[in-house]
Amino acid sequence: MTVFAVAGLTGWRTALIIAGLFGLGALVALMNQSALLSDGNEERHRRSNQPSLGLRSIFLSPAILLCLAYFILLAIATIGVQNFLPAILLILHGFPLTLGSSALTAFLLGSSAGTIAGALMADHTQRHNSIIAGGLGLSAGAIALVGYLTMAGSVIAILALAGFALGTTLPSRDMLVRRVTPRGASGRVFGFVYSGLDIGSAAAPVTVGILLDRGETRIVLWLLATMLILAVITTVFIGRLDTRSGG
Repeated sequence: MTVFAVAGLTGWRTALIIAGLFGLGALVALMNQSALLSDGNEERHRRSNQPSLGLRSIFLSPAILLCLAYFILLAIATIGVQNFLPAILLILHGFPLTLGSSALTAFLLGSSAGTIAGALMADHTQRHNSIIAGGLGLSAGAIALVGYLTMAGSVIAILALAGFALGTTLPSRDMLVRRVTPRGASGRVFGFVYSGLDIGSAAAPVTVGILLDRGETRIVLWLLATMLILAVITTVFIGRLDTRSGG
């Protein structure tokens, strides 16, 4: 949304250059602090004499497959909101794109704040499933409610709440994946389950676009909310599998 605002003031070319400069700044910061980064060599050396699980046994694990499903569902919901919210509000409530963009900004800022709060929560509890269930459930309800609100202020406020609730789940999500990951397989498991974000990101535009073409904006909001509820269900089963395995 910052890039969108800059593009409105200076043009898309200047906004693109500024975004690239921020990326270069991040690269310089990483290079400057590279001595503090761990490459994991010591841990790999400690595990060098331990038996390694094969890819098949890891990727066919029910808990890992459920984690993959969780990421797919989460991506469909988040990409649906981030890419189509201004269009949804325009079609449904007649909000101009500038107002729709403000609503999306509220969602994203809420998500950022929620991630910080969620990180503090994740550090002080092992009940990561409960954090995820509560956050995604609240976010799903707020997103579905957008279809029935007409005042711009109410829509922006409820979307900020939806973003905050969703953000609180992100640190616990990573902790949950870490908890069910076999020792010595973190790179493979995280790479596998995070590919669900790409799958969901590819599926969301097609699904949401078809529904918007048909004017089914409220159904789109209910669809996105349903994806979050289904994501909650996957975490419930992940927790049960983890308990049975003694994790």
